[in-house]
Amino acid sequence: MPQYEINIKVKAAQGHLNFTYDPSVLHACAGDTVVWRSDDGPFAVEFKHDTPGPDVGTHGNQIGGHWESAQFLIRQGARGHYHYAVAVSLVNPVFEEAQGRVALDAACPEIIVN
Repeated sequence: MPQYEINIKVKAAQGHLNFTYDPSVLHACAGDTVVWRSDDGPFAVEFKHDTPGPDVGTHGNQIGGHWESAQFLIRQGARGHYHYAVAVSLVNPVFEEAQGRVALDAACPEIIVN
């Protein structure tokens, strides 16, 4: 089964913190696995209303110079749209005065399970 990677990026612009995801919407099937990755700091992912996997969320562990989650298995019987929230503790020095803050994106990304 395929393994997908979702890259989380936080950008500081004019006093605001903006998130981008690659991909921003992931299409997956039961049995596929997902790994989240961030270069900006440790993170947590939590599904909002329901989860397509065995757990409600996951978090990133440091591996070298980035943080990566364990494999998140899409469970059998999971079908539909699953929105999740992401929090990142900004440790990357590029954030200057925002370094050490926790940035939260509570609504945007989703996984669609076919």
